[in-house]
Amino acid sequence: MRNNILKTLILIALFSSVCTAGAKEVFRWQERGHSAYSDTPNRLTPVESDTFNVRTQTVSTAQAASASEPEESAVDKQNKKIRNDNKKIEEQNKKIAEQNQNMRQEACKTARLNRQMADSVRANNRDALIKRYDQDVNTYCN
Repeated sequence: MRNNILKTLILIALFSSVCTAGAKEVFRWQERGHSAYSDTPNRLTPVESDTFNVRTQTVSTAQAASASEPEESAVDKQNKKIRNDNKKIEEQNKKIAEQNQNMRQEACKTARLNRQMADSVRANNRDALIKRYDQDVNTYCN
């Protein structure tokens, strides 16, 4: 009885391992004159490895990358995304610089108008206003 249970468990283990081995991709390539097999492609590039079907014992050769459309690597894609993001940021910076320039011109115009107004005002603090508006003109117009 004990032997029957042990045989059954061994058969189940063997059967399940054969089923799972047949379900996975196995890659094959030549290395130092011998065939090498692995569940990951050679140097992690499937183009350099043949695919081996465990169930049918057949090998399908690696598909060469087409010369017309080379595949972009993850690094190339990331660099392209970064370049696009940098272009967007540069455009935003240009818009902000334009807005700052316009605001500076408006502030200069306002400071000059205030300075002209200070010349014609009749107030006790006229000299203080003229001094203050001269500083504003120097700040915003230079």
